Amino acid sequence: MSDKIMTNWQHFIKFCDAWKPWLSFPKCKIVRAEDIEDLKNNPHTVALYEPKDNTINILFEYRKNKAVYLHECGHWMNLIIYAALEIFWEFIWWGCSARNLFIHKNRIYKNEK
Repeated sequence: MSDKIMTNWQHFIKFCDAWKPWLSFPKCKIVRAEDIEDLKNNPHTVALYEPKDNTINILFEYRKNKAVYLHECGHWMNLIIYAALEIFWEFIWWGCSARNLFIHKNRIYKNEK
């Protein structure tokens, strides 16, 4: 751990930075079923949203199907809604320093001195 203790606001900003990879619109990759394990193992799956790299993988045969693309974008939108709620919740706790009302400062860092 760093020698410097972060302020509540700095901690909140660091938390928000962790969500940055998902705050941009997902990339779209046209793939073959053999390229992705989940598509290969389920013949009914024609597209897949991968949150780990913020990518929508669509089978080559369905590359022009807007409904499939919009459905996969829906998974990304759910992630964004969750992120917004999580950021709001942490803003109250860290950004507004609400945690200081409930946790005594000396008690938090007693093991780090």
